[in-house]
Amino acid sequence: MNIKMFDNTSNKFVSLKNKKFGKYLNLLIDKNLIWKSHINYISNKISKTIGLFAKLRHYIASSTLLMMYKVLVQPYFSYSICIWGQAKNSNLNKLLVLQKKALKWIYFTNMIESTIPLFIEANVLPISLRMYDVTSNSAPPNICT
Repeated sequence: MNIKMFDNTSNKFVSLKNKKFGKYLNLLIDKNLIWKSHINYISNKISKTIGLFAKLRHYIASSTLLMMYKVLVQPYFSYSICIWGQAKNSNLNKLLVLQKKALKWIYFTNMIESTIPLFIEANVLPISLRMYDVTSNSAPPNICT
């Protein structure tokens, strides 16, 4: 079946294609709303930044790296979390692992140590707790904006 839609920018009809996902406002929305494509997309972005932390941590203070984390990584976790926060825990766990890895690189801790003290010291909310707050309707209003 060939569906056509009028495109205002080109002033002509264009065919709509059946895609696995579409990008809208920097969200990758897949046809089944499981958000796996979006989570993989932001995981890739976050991984590159975490690799930068691993290299810079020998030359920059932890407080500066934490500030960089809050500017370069944290927005990926909070942007439109009310929409994609209902994804499967198996997909969201990938983001939690990356978040823990980032804090361990910033604070020079061993990779097998607990990250609870790091989250407290950094004053950062783990992604799994954000999901709980959003799903239980007890999230602060600024998370959903």
